Amino acid sequence: MALEKTITLFEHDHLPYSDPRLSPYSHHLDLIDKLNQANGELLTLHRNSLQAKQYVGLIQVRDLSIEISSKMYRDGLTEAGQVEYAQRNLL
Repeated sequence: MALEKTITLFEHDHLPYSDPRLSPYSHHLDLIDKLNQANGELLTLHRNSLQAKQYVGLIQVRDLSIEISSKMYRDGLTEAGQVEYAQRNLL
């Protein structure tokens, strides 16, 4: 069984397809596109990047999870601190 990978973004953040966190999962982009078609646009697929929309939550496509946190937790913290604080407030 493959290990799951979680990528954390904040609302409206862009993640370039070349980003090392996403590039091994580039084959998942077609599945994200199908998910968007079936459920409305949850993530925007731009020419060079993936963009989180205004939704907060978790999107899972096979072994890739994309966690979208509220942008209100982004300011004034390190990246690790932002993620920890946002996750704590989702529980």
